[in-house]
Amino acid sequence: MAAIKRLDKPPALPYISRMLRILLPIVLTLFTSSTPVSAKEPVGYAQFKFPHIIRQDGIELELFPRPPNQIAAFYEARGFPPEMIDILKQQCYITVRIHNRRDDIVWLELDNWSFSIDSKPVQRSDRGQWKRRWQKMGTALNHQSTFRWSLLPETLDYLPDERESGNIILPRRPGNISIQASFATGTDKQGKPIHIHYDKLQCAQNP
Repeated sequence: MAAIKRLDKPPALPYISRMLRILLPIVLTLFTSSTPVSAKEPVGYAQFKFPHIIRQDGIELELFPRPPNQIAAFYEARGFPPEMIDILKQQCYITVRIHNRRDDIVWLELDNWSFSIDSKPVQRSDRGQWKRRWQKMGTALNHQSTFRWSLLPETLDYLPDERESGNIILPRRPGNISIQASFATGTDKQGKPIHIHYDKLQCAQNP
């Protein structure tokens, strides 16, 4: 079988980049506030809880909304300037972990995902949009690079039993988030596609 060419991978240190994405959920969890969760939650937002796990057609999908203080702590620990952190705290962060438990290849292509909040479509901010924003602000290249690897790749082929993680960023609004995620399957994307729908998410609120 011909070697599978990975998409959207930086040419430098691909193995380290891949391992960082695998470890991302663990690293983020280390910055979770130890403050007990309040019994009363703001309307339209969720408190920090365990991830939502969806298993369908051999794909295991974990969705983990992250509260603003956790995102701030994660980037502060990496020396990000306050102006970047202030922007990122205002976003709705969801850490996504995908595990391919199938015997064939599963293709992540975020252009085939759609999002809505209370049935109103919202746009995910992609890597290109963030790159232009950081460049306009004159953000240091090392911080741009660190931010980039924390995002879920735009495209990636998941080999059997492979798992990787990363963040998606949505507008921070109250309400129920609906995700429609489609995956092509097979070496040439000619297998039966997988369509996953989940609508029990909310942006996370600080404890």
